[in-house]
Amino acid sequence: MQITPDTLPDYHFLLIAPPLDAEWLFTAARAYWERFRPTVVGDGALIGLVPDEYSVIVSVLARRDTFRAVAVLVSQARPDAYLDVLTYDTPAEAQTTLDQRAAQNQPFGVALRPTPIPPTRQPITPTPGAILPNASGFVTQVPTAPAGFVTQTPSPTPDSGS
Repeated sequence: MQITPDTLPDYHFLLIAPPLDAEWLFTAARAYWERFRPTVVGDGALIGLVPDEYSVIVSVLARRDTFRAVAVLVSQARPDAYLDVLTYDTPAEAQTTLDQRAAQNQPFGVALRPTPIPPTRQPITPTPGAILPNASGFVTQVPTAPAGFVTQTPSPTPDSGS
């Protein structure tokens, strides 16, 4: 499935390309991250861990002299990902653009078109078979002990008053 910048993907990554430091994230991209909450990564290879049935957009924040190498790394990790390349030489330049995108609700630089709500898919779980929390965020069941697991019940305390 080909993803376009006017639709929301299943996964949105913000790749802070090396050698950029934390200032680029905490200053330049703060409003952008607070508005859209992309998954922030520093290594393009991590994007390849998302299964192929999910759509991916990668916003790459890089300097003008390094963005080509980073774009190649991302395209090798996930060839079908849409690349949203943001190339700037200073955090102030990047902040101007990213703040504008956040204010206009345009995560990828263009207006989002109305899209139908996609069918619910099973989320990716890091531990297969783990119990997922309910909608309120609390685990509502306790896992049962595996077969052969010995449990002890507390023994009654002797009556010391007799």
